[in-house]
Amino acid sequence: MSVEENHKKFLSHLSDSDEARHIIAKYLIKRGHEVTIPPTSRAEKKSDWRKHADNGDLYIKQRIEVKMLGCHFTNKFDWPYKDKFIVCAKHSWDMANPKPYGYFLLNNKATHFAFVPNNTSSKWTSDVRKDSRYESVVQEFYFCPVELIIFGVIPSCQ
Repeated sequence: MSVEENHKKFLSHLSDSDEARHIIAKYLIKRGHEVTIPPTSRAEKKSDWRKHADNGDLYIKQRIEVKMLGCHFTNKFDWPYKDKFIVCAKHSWDMANPKPYGYFLLNNKATHFAFVPNNTSSKWTSDVRKDSRYESVVQEFYFCPVELIIFGVIPSCQ
């Protein structure tokens, strides 16, 4: 098979993949995701393929929750609350649509973060606690085991 024949086949497969990515985009949109479909360009000649290579089929925006904590920490070893990590109020996760991709929690100096990925949610537990930010407010929170938290340094603080 010649290079030109293979290129024609490739262009045909590229057209077929356009339909597939639109099907998946529709599926994701129906589930509450914001989807971006980048344009597809086609090389007229096989030799021009590099000018037309894409950087992906679909992009979805991910919801991220961000909180500034009143405590200081730099890693799991100096996390002040031992083995538990408050993720969020239970109702906030339960009612979220779409669910957050994760939670970034900054220390009180904004030099370090703790990231709680949503794929840890099956390991979360819940408990009722006083919300120390308010007077006489008690609510249920989700807790994640500290060993599942990703700790890091804010790049501008290195």
